[in-house]
Amino acid sequence: MKPHSDTFTFLLTNDTRDLGTLSNPIFNINYLQKKNNYSRITCFIDNFQAMLLTLSDITNLIYLESNLNQLNSYSSKSKGTSNILFFVNRNIEEHASSGTNDSAVSYQGSTTPIEIGSLPESISLKLVKANGNSVDMDTGGNIFSIKLRFVCEYSSGCGCGCGCG
Repeated sequence: MKPHSDTFTFLLTNDTRDLGTLSNPIFNINYLQKKNNYSRITCFIDNFQAMLLTLSDITNLIYLESNLNQLNSYSSKSKGTSNILFFVNRNIEEHASSGTNDSAVSYQGSTTPIEIGSLPESISLKLVKANGNSVDMDTGGNIFSIKLRFVCEYSSGCGCGCGCG
């Protein structure tokens, strides 16, 4: 029996959120023609970009925390499944004349699967420093965007001749 799949792609930016703040945005998700019988749901992060123009400290390691709990994972922080999608190292460019730091982070994991249990009705995302504190995205021109892709497998007696009967 060959599985079929539906693919849903979302481009989310913290300044176009439905709820929450720039630092902890929440996005309501609308799936067109969503089925209720998915046997496996895999999330891929096709692209992530963040401009952290006014982040004043020198934190280098940042991770993206979400409400998407990964099956078959473990977090020593929560003592349960992990909700951390990825880690990134921050590139910092210092401007001695103005006393400011500009930085950007990026991540691409289009082939790195994150298996989740169900499709979320909403997605919350938060950039977090290694010490556990949230990255302040509410100050200045700090912004991030992420492209998420959900591949949802199902089996069906579709009658298309594929043998899935």
